[in-house]
Amino acid sequence: MHSATAKVGAAGLGEFYRLDYRTGAVFNQLTEERVQVIPAVTWKVLRKRLAAEFHEKAPAIDSEIGSMLGSSFAEQIMAYISDPEMLLKCISENAAAAGWGVFSILGDTRYGSKFTVTVANCAF
Repeated sequence: MHSATAKVGAAGLGEFYRLDYRTGAVFNQLTEERVQVIPAVTWKVLRKRLAAEFHEKAPAIDSEIGSMLGSSFAEQIMAYISDPEMLLKCISENAAAAGWGVFSILGDTRYGSKFTVTVANCAF
């Protein structure tokens, strides 16, 4: 079993996102799709407002939003599914560029049979 730690290199946001100064739109450099940037503090306020408005249903709504975001992210990286090392590198770099925190991946990154992902400093 090959064990390694994949670390995110020093990439700038410009490698992942492009800002159209004419329209104010932000685009994903890999997919050319428009993205929406939500500051962590705004996400925190949104979660509080969901809780106030929907009470016991708020965690389910929060989970559904997270599931949608995760599914969307997964669709983008499926091109690398046959190459676990490239897949993990893509996950780490894109997640860091999206502001989700720093991903640490330990385990069998060569064959993808078993590994553990830890996220530090996550906005969620």
